[in-house]
Amino acid sequence: MLMLVIARAVIGRSGNDVAEGTVDHNFRSMALIVGDPGLGKSTFLYYLTDALEHLGFVCKAGPTNLNQFAWAAAEHSSLMHWDDMTEDFQGRLLANNNIKSIVSGGPIMVEPKGEAAYEIKSNPALVALTNVANYMHLIGLDPGVLSRVNHLLTYSKEELDERGLMPLREHWVAESKRLGVPIR
Repeated sequence: MLMLVIARAVIGRSGNDVAEGTVDHNFRSMALIVGDPGLGKSTFLYYLTDALEHLGFVCKAGPTNLNQFAWAAAEHSSLMHWDDMTEDFQGRLLANNNIKSIVSGGPIMVEPKGEAAYEIKSNPALVALTNVANYMHLIGLDPGVLSRVNHLLTYSKEELDERGLMPLREHWVAESKRLGVPIR
């Protein structure tokens, strides 16, 4: 799933103005990564956005105010992300009509402050991180959104200990020290 999200951010989606030879795909989805605090979800997101931006892609934090004034950043983003979502915000985000439009390739209306509203066809891959998934929010969601939200569950701290693994952040800190590369 993560490979699809990253590829989707890098190559865009089919049907858009893309370079000849671009992989034709129809991946339409949003990744909702769920896991205990301190396992490295935010660290992963930081390194992913840093790497993509280093390659010239635009990554934007998704709007926390979900009205039409907040979505203009979606127009030029390759990846939009939300970190540390609360249960309440998770429900509001998944029920937002713009999420359905973005994951299905449809247009959304944006209205930057002080400008007239206009329609855009947004193209970002969507990633959201949360410590707790409230599956009650899924009840009553539009089927078009429901079929496109993919939950990725991380191991719990106990499961990592049982397997002799360390959280992703601890692994990256240890590797950066070993290699002499600073972590920002």
